[in-house]
Amino acid sequence: MSDINIPNFISREKLEALSEEAPREAAPNLREMFSGDNAVDSAVMRQAMIDATSEKMDELDEVFKDAMMMKLAIKYAANALFAWHVKTSEAIAESGQLDVAAGWSRDAGILQSIDVLINGIDCGQND
Repeated sequence: MSDINIPNFISREKLEALSEEAPREAAPNLREMFSGDNAVDSAVMRQAMIDATSEKMDELDEVFKDAMMMKLAIKYAANALFAWHVKTSEAIAESGQLDVAAGWSRDAGILQSIDVLINGIDCGQND
């Protein structure tokens, strides 16, 4: 635990034990919530994605406590989005909508640039 002021009538050990014994709220099963017939409002879906991403990033930051973790997360996301945009562009091109496919291709190139740019940012000794 962090250094906080604990009243004299409770020991730090007791407080930590209570914290460990406290019931944990069950995390929602996001896969079940947003798949199949469980259609939800896009704003609800977006907020759930933001919350889940924030939670995972906070967990990773807590474990590694290093800016390199954030750099790797950006690289991972940029590369995953790049691959998705390329695949989407190819599928759209096969349907004959070449002008639309070109837009998806252009965005894939921007995502590739993000990866190149993030490589040029130094994040310390673990980079």
